[in-house]
Amino acid sequence: MKKLAVLLSLFLLSICSLAQTSQGAAKDADATGMVPKEQQATKEDVTALMQALHSRQQSEAMLTAMSTQFNRSIHDNFLQEHPNASPAVLKKLDETMDPVWKMINVDELLTAAVPIYQKYLSHDDVIALISFYSSPAGQHFLDRMPMLMKEASEMGGNIMRGRMADIQKAAADKMAEFDKYLKAHPEELGAPAQAKTDQ
Repeated sequence: MKKLAVLLSLFLLSICSLAQTSQGAAKDADATGMVPKEQQATKEDVTALMQALHSRQQSEAMLTAMSTQFNRSIHDNFLQEHPNASPAVLKKLDETMDPVWKMINVDELLTAAVPIYQKYLSHDDVIALISFYSSPAGQHFLDRMPMLMKEASEMGGNIMRGRMADIQKAAADKMAEFDKYLKAHPEELGAPAQAKTDQ
C-alpha cells in the first residue's frame, strides 16, 4: 500500500496547477515579469477574466480528469500487488478515494490565485484577454478545452502507467541512496534534542 500513498501524494501535489494561469506580458513589467503595483489588475478585473475563461468549469473538468487517471493508476498498482483482487474490492478502493477528491475546493483554489494574476497582469492585459476570450474564437477554444484536457490527461496517464514501474524503482533507488547518505552523515540532521538538553 506504500505505492498507493506515494501515488496519492503525487496526484494531490499536481492539483496546485488547477488554478490555471493566463498568458499576458505587461510592457512596463520589471525583470521578474511582475507588473508595477499601480498598474496591476484589480480583484474585479481578475474575477471578470476568470469568468470569461470559464475558470471554475475548466478547473472542475481538470480535477475530474485527474481523479479518473488517479483511480486507473491506483487500480493498476493495486492489481500488481493483489492480482486476484475481486471487482468488489476495486469498487471499494474507488469509494475509499472519492472523499479525498471531494475535499478539494475549486473556489478556494481560484480565490487564492487572484493575487497571483494581479502580480503578473495589468488592467490593460486583462481587458485584452477578456476581449479575446469573449470573441467567437476565444469561446470556441474554451468550449473545447474540457475535451482537450480529458484527452491530454488520458494520453499522459497512459504514458505514465507504462513507465510507472521504472519511475517507482528509480524513486526507491534514489531514496535508498539518500538514506545511506544520512546514515553516513548523521551530523547533517543536527544534534538530537536530548543531546542538546544534556549539554
